[in-house]
Amino acid sequence: MNYILKKVHQKSIQIHNLYTYFKISSIEWYNIIAGVYDFLGDFYKRPRIEFINNLGIKQGDIVLDLCTGTGRNVSYLAEKVGKKGKVFAIDSSKGMLELARKRFYNQTNVHFINVDCEDLTVEVLKKYKEDIEQVDHIFCSLGYSVMENPKIVYGKSFRLLKHNGQYAIMDLFSEKSNFLSAIIDFLAFAQSKRKSWKIIENNCKDIYHKRYNVMSGEIFVISGRKK
Repeated sequence: MNYILKKVHQKSIQIHNLYTYFKISSIEWYNIIAGVYDFLGDFYKRPRIEFINNLGIKQGDIVLDLCTGTGRNVSYLAEKVGKKGKVFAIDSSKGMLELARKRFYNQTNVHFINVDCEDLTVEVLKKYKEDIEQVDHIFCSLGYSVMENPKIVYGKSFRLLKHNGQYAIMDLFSEKSNFLSAIIDFLAFAQSKRKSWKIIENNCKDIYHKRYNVMSGEIFVISGRKK
């Protein structure tokens, strides 16, 4: 097993050097690896489902799904909000969103929006729902560890959240690097040592925090309500 992990780790370094050499942006890279990313998405299905089920999303709610990727959260969120609710699925990668749209082409309560989270404003959302001012829930899975400017994203998205609305993050964390966490960091432009849960702890109330052990380290889930 260690031999295999070492070989995969070496290959990930080669790939990382390749996109660094050709100056491929993270968005372009995610367009390229969208299919692989989609395949790997089910690895964290259990914490994803448990977390979403614990968020208290109601019929008619409006949910903002940041870094939606290939839409692994969409079916669960769309079911929770029902026909009268809305899910705004945001991602900067066209390749990722293309797979998500194909999977949920008949989902009428979901809007897939190709925009960088740093550029997200209420005006962007109004193009899809004219009377929207703020949202009830913000959810982001496996996104904060790959953001270039997480504080900017949090600040802009937090302004879109209603008073007492809920902000939820699910992400990877590895205190000490190992082969798998290094592979993830290289392939996903990720920073698995980033303690993204502190953003919620420092700015929200009614905190819920849980961790799951995985081969690459931990999956943490955290949610809190806007003060």
